[in-house]
Amino acid sequence: MDMIETWRAQVDLTRVEGIGEANELLLHRGGVWTLDQLAVAEPAVLAREMRSVITPDAPDQLPGEPLIQRWQQAARGLAGSKATSSR
Repeated sequence: MDMIETWRAQVDLTRVEGIGEANELLLHRGGVWTLDQLAVAEPAVLAREMRSVITPDAPDQLPGEPLIQRWQQAARGLAGSKATSSR
């Protein structure tokens, strides 16, 4: 991913309501960098991965599956993606 694409991906994730800087960092550490990646991630797996990378800068409340599913719906809308959940 080149620098411009990296920047764009980071900006895109923060366009999703509820994904601020701390949650964005957790998503990145869980391997999610773009709206399309978020849209197709398995919520249970992503929640588990985000919990496994807790750091002092992590948000007070970690996102669970219901919140991740809401983020995924928003990501699909923002990306104009036809991606579907792998559930």
